[in-house]
Amino acid sequence: MSPMNALWFDLGNISLRQLQQPQPANGEVLLRTRLAGICGTDLALLEGYSQFQGVPGHEFVADVVAGPAHWLGQRVVAGINLGCGDCDFCILGRVEHCRARQVVGIRQAQGAFAEYLCLPEANLLAVPAELSDEHAAMAEPVAAALQILEQLVVPDTARVLIIGAGRMAQLIARVLLTQTSKVDVLARTDQRWRYFADLPVGQLTGELQGLQHYDIVVECSGNPVGLTTAMAAVKPLGVIVLKSTYGAQAKIDVSCLVVNEVTLQGSRCGPMHVALDWLVRNPLPVEILASQTFTLQDGVQALDIAKGAAAGKCFLAPGGAY
Repeated sequence: MSPMNALWFDLGNISLRQLQQPQPANGEVLLRTRLAGICGTDLALLEGYSQFQGVPGHEFVADVVAGPAHWLGQRVVAGINLGCGDCDFCILGRVEHCRARQVVGIRQAQGAFAEYLCLPEANLLAVPAELSDEHAAMAEPVAAALQILEQLVVPDTARVLIIGAGRMAQLIARVLLTQTSKVDVLARTDQRWRYFADLPVGQLTGELQGLQHYDIVVECSGNPVGLTTAMAAVKPLGVIVLKSTYGAQAKIDVSCLVVNEVTLQGSRCGPMHVALDWLVRNPLPVEILASQTFTLQDGVQALDIAKGAAAGKCFLAPGGAY
């Protein structure tokens, strides 16, 4: 087996390691990573979320270099949830809720911050030729944004508030603006507004003034205070969509939830095939949303830059071709 370079996370520590190139099992393919995006979940893993040890990276585009002949040489993205195939959720086709699920680069499965990785053939999706690698590498977070539309009907009259102005918030705003023109974004500071410069959104900074004003509130700030703000902002009979994962820290006024008959909707991974189609029809302004592309050798620097409040999407190019 040949060695390969990979970024290794070990409970808050980062190192560039030489690992053995993985070998595809039956039903798997070997992928060579072209480009991998750094996201908030990767940064949370670095801070100790989920006690992660291994190779992170779940937003990526890659080339198939070993596997069935009809996949060889194709540029692909992949669904990141790996199911057992036997449990009740897998039988229903809801692999993302498999009772023994693994998640690429997040939970018990090595990710794409490496030159190579292996994945089941069933998880692959061919990338349309008109999409750049940067666009393709954003398919996974775009799918997460589109999951909101899989879960909710968003009327064109709906007034929507997005709490948080990070990388995911930008994508959620773009998705929801295809349904309604009444979208506001609430940020703690104004450092990220340049990434919304091409969008017709209301820009709110600091404390929220109008209470019980919104039909739908999407909480993606990553801060438990965001949930309290969401409860104050949503109308009776409204919906709060939770994209943040802050463990046991969050508190909620259950009486307010019950009395106002507010729906609290968790929202995670979305349909990758829908995301690819959406990206073809709605090209993202990568020149606005993206920052820089780094080699694996500069991965520590890339992660530091990605932590910045005003940072756009940072990419890793494990092959060093960019």
